[in-house]
Amino acid sequence: MSMTKNLLESIQKNITESEDLDKCINDYSQYVDSHIQNVQKAWLEQVSTLDDDFIKENYDELTKQIEKHDLSKWGEEEFDAYRANYNPVNDEEKTANEANFQAAWYHHFRNNPHHWQYWTDESGELTPMTDLVEVKKAYIEMICDWQAMGYVFGDTANQYYNSNKDTIKLYPELQEWVEGLLQELDDKFIEKEGN
Repeated sequence: MSMTKNLLESIQKNITESEDLDKCINDYSQYVDSHIQNVQKAWLEQVSTLDDDFIKENYDELTKQIEKHDLSKWGEEEFDAYRANYNPVNDEEKTANEANFQAAWYHHFRNNPHHWQYWTDESGELTPMTDLVEVKKAYIEMICDWQAMGYVFGDTANQYYNSNKDTIKLYPELQEWVEGLLQELDDKFIEKEGN
């Protein structure tokens, strides 16, 4: 009788763990979908409306680029490790996943130019800029990404930048441009909230 009881308990535990994993996968998938939608919303409703010639001249290309935001998060190099970090089944899974998450994060920023780290070398220094237009497009998407996170955390892209600018490495020749866009975005956002 004891063996049968142990077997049934083991089966029930496996079923529960499987259901927990399915819920965690579903929750993380919904988060990724929501984030991508928020990035697109930030672009369409806010960033694309800024008074900037580069944005106006590259609107269609930027729209197509932002439609593909964070697609790598669905790939095998990132999905499971990100899910186990942000939606783990339990604390043990998260702890055991730390190295996998670091590898997934490395893969993510090395394959997504909208992260400023993409433009750095292995020592963390900026690489020589070879294509100004591509960097500017990536920085626009980066601003949309920060603004989208602001929808979740209750701040703005500019507030995020100002809180982290000591560690964020931007090309010096584009820093003033980025900061101007961020300030204009804040000014429009605050003005809209005030009305």
